[in-house]
Amino acid sequence: MTQFDYQGVLTSKKYIAPDTVELKIRLVQPTEIHFTAGQFVNIQAGDKLFRPYSIASAPSQKSELHFAIKLVKGGKASAVFEHIQVGSKVNVKGPFGKFVVSDEADRPDRRNRFIFVASGTGLAPVLSQLKALFEQKNHLPKTLYFGFYDSARYLYREMLETWEKEHLEFRVVPVVSDQPVDVPWEGERGFVTALLEKDITDVNGLDVYVCGNPLMVQAVKPILLVKGVDPKHVHEERF
Repeated sequence: MTQFDYQGVLTSKKYIAPDTVELKIRLVQPTEIHFTAGQFVNIQAGDKLFRPYSIASAPSQKSELHFAIKLVKGGKASAVFEHIQVGSKVNVKGPFGKFVVSDEADRPDRRNRFIFVASGTGLAPVLSQLKALFEQKNHLPKTLYFGFYDSARYLYREMLETWEKEHLEFRVVPVVSDQPVDVPWEGERGFVTALLEKDITDVNGLDVYVCGNPLMVQAVKPILLVKGVDPKHVHEERF
């Protein structure tokens, strides 16, 4: 896939967590981008500063890209995106990356099951992958284990819960790591690694996609391999 430079305009900016902002960029020149779900682009955040961000929107949405960006205190790019205004011009390069759903996953004879594991804004490329699979009418079982600090950082909660109702083959397992014990929470507590150790008992035809902070990704892969998941079917992206 060829990489290009794109000029765009910021059409929407909103906080979706205390430290996370969603940006939507409409492409102006060229007006469309072709990418595969799970890929990322480099967004300009200064004269010579570009930072990689995974695309959260579906590949079918060629004229507008969506991103979930964590704002890091003291970060140069974070400072730019914290203060950027709707209507601002934004330059984008890409797409890049190989964190995409395997071609073999489309073979119904393999009877695949998908497990997605994400933490924080590592959810972004997984959202793109799920949207693409839903649009393709892929009805194979899909489970998303999504870890985050507390309930205020449950990104896209309404959308994920709606997907559970609309797509019977999809299940989301939200996991908080630091929710105060006196604050109500109906989901799982702890870390996604513990749940994976407990939940995964059958690895036949399993494809796993893991994205998030390096420590989480590093901890998940050995668990999967011990369980017997084929290394070729463990796909990862570290933020």
